[in-house]
Amino acid sequence: MKERIIQAAIEEIGKYGFRKFTMESIAENLGISKKTIYKHFKNKDALISSAVDFHIELEKQSTLEAVSLPGSWIEKIKRIVSHRAHRTKYWLIPELQRFYPDEWKKIKGLSALNKEKILDLIKEGIDEGEVHPEMMKQFPIIELLLDNRLMEAVDYEFSQNNHISFMQAVEGVIEIILYGIIKREGLN
Repeated sequence: MKERIIQAAIEEIGKYGFRKFTMESIAENLGISKKTIYKHFKNKDALISSAVDFHIELEKQSTLEAVSLPGSWIEKIKRIVSHRAHRTKYWLIPELQRFYPDEWKKIKGLSALNKEKILDLIKEGIDEGEVHPEMMKQFPIIELLLDNRLMEAVDYEFSQNNHISFMQAVEGVIEIILYGIIKREGLN
C-alpha cells in the first residue's frame, strides 16, 4: 500500500506541483481513506520526501541501465542525459528548491552520480583514442557543465522562447558538448 501511495503522490505532484496536490485527492484516486495514508506517512512533507526518494531510486536505476546497455561511450552519454530529460518535470524544480530545500539536496546528489558516470565514459573515449587526451585537463569545466548547468541552460522557458522543444534543446547542448562547434572531417 505504501508504494501505491507514493506512486499516486508522484502522479499528483506531476499534475499539480508539490504544494497544490492534496492528501484527499490521493486517497480518492486510490479509493482509500486519508487515515490509511496517515498510517504510512505522518504528514504531506513525509510523503513528498518518500516520493523524492522513490524518484531518485528510479533515476539511479535508469542511469546504471543506460551505462550497462550495449553501445559506444557517446551513445551511453546521450542515453543518460536523454533518459533524465524525458522524465524530469523541470517546471517543478523552482518549487522544490524554494519550498523543499532538503529534498532538492537529494536531487543534487543524483546529479553527482550522473556526472560520475558521464566522466567515466569520457575517460573511456580517451582510452579508445576518440577524445583528445588534453580533455583530462578540462574535466573541471566538463564537470561544471554537467553539474546541473546543462539542465538549467535548457529550461522550459528557454525552449518556449526559442520555439524549440525541450528535447531539441537538450540534444543541442549534448551535441555541442560532445562534438563542439568546429567542422571536422569525419563528423556528421
